[in-house]
Amino acid sequence: WWRFWVEVTAQAARDAELRERQRTRMETQRREVEDLVSLGVQRGDLRAELDPNLIAEPLLALAHGLAIQQLISPDAATVRRASDAIEGSIREISSR
Repeated sequence: WWRFWVEVTAQAARDAELRERQRTRMETQRREVEDLVSLGVQRGDLRAELDPNLIAEPLLALAHGLAIQQLISPDAATVRRASDAIEGSIREISSR
């Protein structure tokens, strides 16, 4: 899936229609992450002072960047580092 996503994103730089579709997809993903952060704040799992709108973008960027790293270096160590990075980010915004 991620190889396809990278190829489509690269092509979108040269294709206005595809670029708009990708922009829409990425905005949908950002809103979904924002909704998850909002839910976490409401449930008390995430820190109350978090602004879901501000935190969603860097979390999504982290996930996308880690996916690209795994495409380039798909070894177990890279996958483990990616998992650790995500877990660390969640711990930083966790209320516990």
